[in-house]
Amino acid sequence: MIGSAWAPIAPATAARPAVSPPVVSIVLPTYNEHERIAECIDAVMFVMTANGIDGEVIVVDDNSPDGTASIAPTLLPRLLQALESGADFAVGSRYVAGGGTRDWPLARWILSRLACLTARPLTPVRDATSGVFLIRRDVLRGVHMSTRGFKIGLELLVRSKARVVVEVPYLFVGRSAGRSKLTVGEVFGYLYQLAELAHWRWHRRKVGVHSIRRFQEPGS
Repeated sequence: MIGSAWAPIAPATAARPAVSPPVVSIVLPTYNEHERIAECIDAVMFVMTANGIDGEVIVVDDNSPDGTASIAPTLLPRLLQALESGADFAVGSRYVAGGGTRDWPLARWILSRLACLTARPLTPVRDATSGVFLIRRDVLRGVHMSTRGFKIGLELLVRSKARVVVEVPYLFVGRSAGRSKLTVGEVFGYLYQLAELAHWRWHRRKVGVHSIRRFQEPGS
């Protein structure tokens, strides 16, 4: 080869230390969240550092035209504690005792409640449309997600191997920045997702969640 030179390769003097994967990977699916993404990531990283959690933040942007996420970072320690206590899936829930919503238009609240009720034949989780959850990696192995899935949490509750689910109450506060993505098309997309998941479960005869409980603070 022109201009190339050869030299013997020195043997490695020491093996590189194995890098262990983080305990928690926080995935932030985003779309048009440029006004909140920096604040959100800072809040999540602060909570992980303050609680000694070895974790990472993964931002998955859905081709946002503006740049862009949203999560309740203060929930993270309690969600992780639920997994460490034996749960397969820990979900932040607005609709269990101790949870709720604030600064949300009545129409949005009604639609949210209807969405959760229509999902009850598929899962006993009261807030199946929640976007804040943690799930064990091993429970995800072999799971094939629908590319048309509208609610990722619901998709995983039905398709994954999660058997023990804990609902952790939290207060959902309406957005102060960014824009809502709820449209008529999204509503029909959700209904289609329900039908697809029902067909999938019937075809697979899959056994769903068999244990669901509310999060309990240590010592309570």
